[in-house]
Amino acid sequence: MTDIMTTPRDRITKNLKAACLGLLAVGLFLSACEKEEANCTRLWKRLHQCGLPVEPRDTFVDQCDPARPYTADLIECSESTFCADFRFCRERAMLESDVRGTLSQMDESIAKNEFFVAVNPCNHPVLMSRPQMKAKCQYTLQRSLAYYQKYILAYLHSQLPPVDGASQALQHCALLQKTAAMIGPAEVAQTLALFDRIARKNPGATLTWCEASRDYLSPELADRCAPVPALAHAANLERALAIQRALDAPVRPLQPGEAPLPKPDTFSACYDLKRTGRLLGPAALKDAERICTELDLQAYVAAAMPAVEAGLRPRKPSLPLECMPPYINSKFKLD
Repeated sequence: MTDIMTTPRDRITKNLKAACLGLLAVGLFLSACEKEEANCTRLWKRLHQCGLPVEPRDTFVDQCDPARPYTADLIECSESTFCADFRFCRERAMLESDVRGTLSQMDESIAKNEFFVAVNPCNHPVLMSRPQMKAKCQYTLQRSLAYYQKYILAYLHSQLPPVDGASQALQHCALLQKTAAMIGPAEVAQTLALFDRIARKNPGATLTWCEASRDYLSPELADRCAPVPALAHAANLERALAIQRALDAPVRPLQPGEAPLPKPDTFSACYDLKRTGRLLGPAALKDAERICTELDLQAYVAAAMPAVEAGLRPRKPSLPLECMPPYINSKFKLD
């Protein structure tokens, strides 16, 4: 309700003030827009005058956003008197923009535990010239070191079979070595020692990983992979000899309710032994083939003995199939 004490003159004055304030706000807005456009135009002129690549004027001004930190820095640079000063200022602004973008990307990678991505910029000498990048990389490299060491040690201390997690532990070792190389020699030595421990725990998986990763290994890890075939061959030889001893052992009668022992896997044992023997040379391969021939014969005899004993008990005049030379010759080439 209109105040009855308000005179027409008061109402006109009030409306006039409101209109003036509105015009003032519009004027300030237009003034700010004109100032932004003037800043962008001045920046375009400066780029053009100093012979730097730039889009057509209208396109540049339309896309120019003074609110962006990089653009604001360039506008400030455009106040330089000489082109040499402007170029230097522009390069510094570009570097600062790159640093801001890189720091943001590093934060995203760290949040996803992708430290192998996060540490990549720490090898860039130009970016590392900025103090904020140095500080960020020091933090990120230590986080990366702790992250990969944790998973490698978890595998080494695990009570699960050695094959479980071996490939992932080795991959973590490769990523850890990349981080360690950016920190110092002591960290590299620790990483290589962890690799050696994985190789001793599971030489077979380590050999497979070294062969599959041959084209991507650092020189340090390539050197560490060199003795792995001999290490794997020694483990495969011990496995084959253990199967031989088990097959030679007297068969113990099973107790009531006792499950029979699983049959030894002679096929995979011989496959692995011949594979590593082939890597070590003709002598090792020949020895592996001899052992595997003996192992196959032992496995055959162990499997055939129940049928042979069953044939002997009734004192049959004929030999069991497993004793027939043609049958044996089908399994083994007899001289």
